[in-house]
Amino acid sequence: MVKLPFVPKGDKKFYELLESEVSNLKDTAQALADLMNDYDSLEERVQKIIDLEHKGDDIIHSIMRRLHGSFVTPMDRSDIANLAEHLDDVVDHMEEVARDMLDFKMPAPTPQAREVAEVLVNAGLELEKAVSWLPNMRRKREEILDLCRSISTLEEQADRIGRGALIELFNDNLPFSDVMKWREVYHHLEAAADSCQGAAIVIEGIVLEYA
Repeated sequence: MVKLPFVPKGDKKFYELLESEVSNLKDTAQALADLMNDYDSLEERVQKIIDLEHKGDDIIHSIMRRLHGSFVTPMDRSDIANLAEHLDDVVDHMEEVARDMLDFKMPAPTPQAREVAEVLVNAGLELEKAVSWLPNMRRKREEILDLCRSISTLEEQADRIGRGALIELFNDNLPFSDVMKWREVYHHLEAAADSCQGAAIVIEGIVLEYA
């Protein structure tokens, strides 16, 4: 089977849109970490994250519209769509964390919640770099694959922190309502990390296929 030419002319817009989306993800992760580390002005900080989530929605809609209107894409359409959707899922889960902290009137973030938020910042930085290198994936093949492995390691770290937090949560004799609230927060934090890994797996597949 003959492959399409690598990075055809006129298709760089897909890379630009994906870079915009992952940059927005990185900004959202930093905003969530800022919220966890400085709990003042909570409503304002949550609103910033909500606004970033809306911005991310606009970007993914642009990607999907362009996919439906383009005859030639620099990689398989399903790869572009899957990557965009995983990146969007990360932002969605981080927004849910912020909303939960506000709506559930959480008194203060736990150390574990702050730790996972920092893991998400690091994963966002790694994803941003990996996506920015996709247009040059043949030259940056090994560097991108190293980043994908690093993101998987960060997901494992977030999973360990989250599991430890749940164990502590159920062993601390907290009121049932507090347990359920924190369980929901931890769920979305872990889901955000899982989606980072999902995006990394898609990127890895793209590089192995096209580079």
